[in-house]
Amino acid sequence: MEGLSVKPRNNKVKASILIVTTLMLCLGLYVYSRNSGLQNDASTGNGQGLFLVRPAFAASVASATTFLEDQAGISIYMNAGMSLDLSQLPPFRTIESNTSDYVIGSISIPNSTGTLEPTEDAHCFVHKTGWIVVYYLKSEPVSKIIDWSWWNGIQFTGNKLQQGLKKIADAYSASTAGAQYYDFAYPSANKFMLIVKAQLGNVIRGFNVTLPATGFTFWEESWSCYARNSAESDFYIDQLHLYEIVHTQTIYGKLSTLLTVAPDVHNVWYRDYGAEADGVCLVLAYQEG
Repeated sequence: MEGLSVKPRNNKVKASILIVTTLMLCLGLYVYSRNSGLQNDASTGNGQGLFLVRPAFAASVASATTFLEDQAGISIYMNAGMSLDLSQLPPFRTIESNTSDYVIGSISIPNSTGTLEPTEDAHCFVHKTGWIVVYYLKSEPVSKIIDWSWWNGIQFTGNKLQQGLKKIADAYSASTAGAQYYDFAYPSANKFMLIVKAQLGNVIRGFNVTLPATGFTFWEESWSCYARNSAESDFYIDQLHLYEIVHTQTIYGKLSTLLTVAPDVHNVWYRDYGAEADGVCLVLAYQEG
């Protein structure tokens, strides 16, 4: 099977190009597919696909969660393994719905340095039978989960949805072990992947990516870019100018047109002037097989 190929754009710069899944170190939440057919031929990393698994809600709960099919996008979920007392409301910023069986609200997201602004709030569904789902809306890109404050130079050690789930689980003294991801916007997607380039310095950086010609269906391709204390940073996919950052900022978005699913080489790159640190991440939500 032809795979996904990633190569550094500039061999003179020591590559820190990694294909990583979010939260590789956190709480043992994930199952990895190391033989997925998605390969990275850069010498510094190997491809890893993260499974997306549909929640197996009990029949009594499913009738209360049909709104997730209509509203939710990328999600992380778990069952606490115990009944949850909804009279003790979780730490919601706002309440969207409050019934005898479940409560829905928005939650602020902590990160490694504090709390993110309200625009990054996630939505949360809590059912009395123990189900907790933390999600972003269907209209929002998968890449919104990325929080560059959790980038340690090698990998992401946290993301927004994971931090939101932990916040709710902690309120009920529950463990997040066994949590899974699912994308309600793309029910057929069974994996997603992040391809990251982040580094210090003042130079053009990036990577080339070749999408497989067969065996994969790509449902969404989104991106996240970051720069700290930058005079100017420009981010591109091929010749599409995604964004210009001045000072310190994180931005994300969804490609309106998917990259051609063919053995064409696509360039994901950025150019900065005076940034202390910056990075770009391409996020692929796809179905294998």
